Amino acid sequence: MGYELIKEDGTAKTVRFTMDAGDLTKIFRKVRRQISREVNIPGFRPGHVPDTILEKKFGNLITAEVAEAAHKQLTEGLFDEFDFVLSDEDPKFDNLLPVEGEDYV
Repeated sequence: MGYELIKEDGTAKTVRFTMDAGDLTKIFRKVRRQISREVNIPGFRPGHVPDTILEKKFGNLITAEVAEAAHKQLTEGLFDEFDFVLSDEDPKFDNLLPVEGEDYV
């Protein structure tokens, strides 16, 4: 997990965040566990729904939750360390979704 300052243009800075596949897998597990506890699927007790069924029914939700958690985890450390402030403009980046088992950039 880390970051790299790619471009600095006056007060604007462009940063590339990276998260190791292992750290991302931990977030996937945590999100699945949380969703498994909250859903009611016939035949399964809350918290005991198999991952394959969760992926079929809630795959997009899981990926979105993981992306949000990863973004939060990656940016918190940077903002604490450097006292950066986000601008009001929408960031210009390729909004790639995380894939379990791969590094996230």
